[in-house]
Parts: sequence; structure tokens; C-alpha cells
Amino acid sequence: MKKEKIDINNEMYLKGKMHREKLRKLLDKYDAPSRGLMLFFGLGVLIATFLMFSPGQCASANAPADFCYVQSWSIQNSSTQTFTEKPVRIVYPYNSLNSAGQIGGINGWGFYMANTSFDEIEVMEQGLTSSVSPFWAIIPSLAGNNTQSYFTYTGNNSIQRDNGIYFSGNDYARIPDSAGLQPSNNFSLYLDLEIRNINSFCSSQTSTLVSKYDATTGTGYGIEYECNSSPGTIRGIVGTSLANTSSVTGSLNFQQIANGVKIELNYDNSNNLNLLFDGQSVSSVTTSFSSIVNNNNSVKIGDNIDAGIIRNAGLISNNIPVSTWTFDPDGMEETSAVAPVYQGTFNDAISSNNGTYYFNRDITNVVVSPGTVQDIDADTLISLNQAIKNVVGDPQIDLTTSQPLASFMPFYGILSNFALNSGVSQLGYAVIFLGIGFFLLMLMVVGTNSMALGIAGFMFPTIFGAVFGLYAPFYVVLWAFFLLFSLGAFAFVKESF
Repeated sequence: MKKEKIDINNEMYLKGKMHREKLRKLLDKYDAPSRGLMLFFGLGVLIATFLMFSPGQCASANAPADFCYVQSWSIQNSSTQTFTEKPVRIVYPYNSLNSAGQIGGINGWGFYMANTSFDEIEVMEQGLTSSVSPFWAIIPSLAGNNTQSYFTYTGNNSIQRDNGIYFSGNDYARIPDSAGLQPSNNFSLYLDLEIRNINSFCSSQTSTLVSKYDATTGTGYGIEYECNSSPGTIRGIVGTSLANTSSVTGSLNFQQIANGVKIELNYDNSNNLNLLFDGQSVSSVTTSFSSIVNNNNSVKIGDNIDAGIIRNAGLISNNIPVSTWTFDPDGMEETSAVAPVYQGTFNDAISSNNGTYYFNRDITNVVVSPGTVQDIDADTLISLNQAIKNVVGDPQIDLTTSQPLASFMPFYGILSNFALNSGVSQLGYAVIFLGIGFFLLMLMVVGTNSMALGIAGFMFPTIFGAVFGLYAPFYVVLWAFFLLFSLGAFAFVKESF
């Protein structure tokens, strides 16, 4: 009896040992992928922690309830004349609201102004870091001796507005001359144009959009607007002298006027002068000269324009961006305000060719009365998709900064040109740094036989690009997950076969 018990115990021990061996082999077999899954779980917990403690933001701008805060504005026309497309100066407490977490977004994006029907009101933002920010709102129509209510909404992280300068009457802007603004050939001059009122757009026969052309000497280059017909003609011109100029013209249609149009004047290495609307050639001519003659004039923007907005103007020479004037709010400051003259500066986003605007605007018959900022009682419970965007950024938009943090990099001009011409600019940068990361990964693994150093080499350039604002952290998270998955899959295949 005693012997039978011993045999049974031995048999149970042997079976247990056999099962333990099978379990150990199973664990050894799936050791690498299981560790990979643990890393995935750890990253998931980390991201969930960020989501939990990140500030809640509101969703896309479809209704007032999509925002978190609202402020009312009462604007009165105390004259007897009706205002049409009237610039009105509103002193906005952007800096204090932003410090209190009541704005949302970056670079002035989390701001939206509308009428009582929630129709958007165009606003030129500036002075975001000043104690008060002098914004200019464009009021479409306001009858004499009448008052209308408007509202500014904030706290939305998804607004993607494009700031621009609205030119009215005697307004204009200047960029001082420099060597970089004197290309001889193979260059492009461009701008985005929106005409608010075609009936009053021109205050003279010829209006300047963006130009360094000198009509007295026939030198330089420029894009102009000729009011010889309705809705008008765009004219691009270059020259070497009064007797030797070439020009291209194209007529806008009313759809382009209503929706805005990108205008580009291109002079290539084959002496061809091309005019393009939204990337499509509308006129082309071969010049009799191989290079233009420059002058020392400043770049003019917006002369003799009434009721028009210019955004994102710039110059590209030899396929490298020379200057870009995006008119981003964080790069614009009002420097003088002695009614009716208002003066301020705007930055060159990629160089030092900064400019100055000059406004002459009579607002003596305008009375602006701001209300208090109120919680709009928007739902702060947001979708997982929006919550993730709040933390890792939106990979589908163009990041715009007035002074890129990464401009110190070698070959930054070439890299930025590639990125800007590859669709979404941050995706272009992401492809560049992804390639650098994979190169360092292979170099480290082959040179040191250490996967840990390889991962470090891969992650360094990818994290660098996100830290210096070239693309959203989304790409770093995506690459980290992809790398972990690849390593886990590789280990699984290696151990299984």
C-alpha cells in the first residue's frame, strides 16, 4: 500500500515536471513576442495617461457648441453711411486668455469670429504676446446709425485658419530691398489672393499685388492687377529696361474670386515667363533676354487695392525658398497706432526679409463694446480620435511657424523645398527623417551588433524632427509601434522556424 502511494506520487511528480517543461519551452518559444506585447501594453498605458491628463478641447467648428468659450461684441455705426467691408479695430485679450487655457490651438488658430448666424467674420490677428492684441475684423455690411452683435469663439484645438492682410483704400506694405530679393532668372513669385468685393477692388487702373517692378526703368519683376475688365486681369511682368520688358496676363473667373486663388509668376532657365493660377498655366511667353535687371526698390504689397486679402506671398530662387511672408499672427506686431494711421511689422518665415504694413483707416464713427468671456458649456467629453490628436498632433495639416526652430540645420533650404512640394509639408519632413532613422538603425546594428543601439539610432532623428516642430509627434508614436511590432514579428519567426 505504501509502495503504491509512492509510485502514484512519483507518477504525479513526473507528469508535473513534464508539464512544467512544456510550459517553459512554450514561454521560451514566445519570449520575444511576449516582451514585445508587454512593450505595446506599456506604451498604451503611457498614451492613456497623457490622454487622461491632457486638457480637453472641443471638436471641429460646425456650431457654437463646438467651442468652449464665447465673447460678445457690440459694433455700432454712428455715421449715416452704410459700412461695406469695413475694417474695425478690436482690442482682444488674447495673451491673458491663452495663459488661462481659454484659447486652444497654436499660432492664433483657436479663434473664430462670427455674426449671429455663425457666418465667419474675417479677422487679421496680431500681437499675440502683447498685453492686448489689436485685431482687425472685416465687417461685411453695417447700416448707418445701426448696431450689430458679433461673437468670438475660442477653445477649439482643430481650427485651421489662415491669417492674411486685408488691404483697404490707402493701405500698403513694404519689404526693404536685399540681395536675396534680386534673382536674375529661374525664380518664382507667388501669393494667395482673395477679393472681398470685386466692385470696389481697384482704387486705380493698376493695382500692385506683390511687385519689385519699376515702371520708370522697366527693371525688376512683379504681379499686378489690371482693372480693364470685369472681373479683371492678372499681369506678371519682368524686364531689363523700358525698351525690353515681357509680360503675361490671365483673366480671373468669379469662382476664383469667391474662393481665393494662388497666383504664381515663374521665370525659368529657358527664358520662359509663365503665369499660373492654382498650379495651372494660363499664359506663357519666351523672353528675348536670359536674365532680368534688378533695382534697389522695396518689394511692394497691396498698393491701390480696396477690399482684398493677400496671404502666403513669397519668392523662390533656383528651387530654394528665399522668403515667405505667411502673415502668421505670432509674427505680426502693431508698432504705432495714431488714428487714423496704424503701422506694424510682419516676419519673413524663413529669412530676415521682414516687412512693414501701413494702414490709413478712419474708424471715428465706429463704437466697439466688448462683452465678458463666458463658458459656452461645450461638451468636454471628446472622442478618442480627437483626444489622441490633442496629444500627438494632427498629421494631415501643414504646420506653420513664423520662425522654424530647425532652420539652423545644414541644407535646411533644400529639405524645406522638398517638404513644401510633397503635399502636406510635415509628411515630407517625416519621410526625410524616417529615411535618416533607418539608415542609422542599419549602421548601428551592422557596426555594433547591438539592436538596442540600433533602436536608439533610429529614434534620435525621428524625435529630433518632432521636438523642433517639423512634424507632429504622431509620427514618432507611429514609428515606435511599427519598430516594436517588427522586432516582435522577427523574433517570433526566428524562434518558430
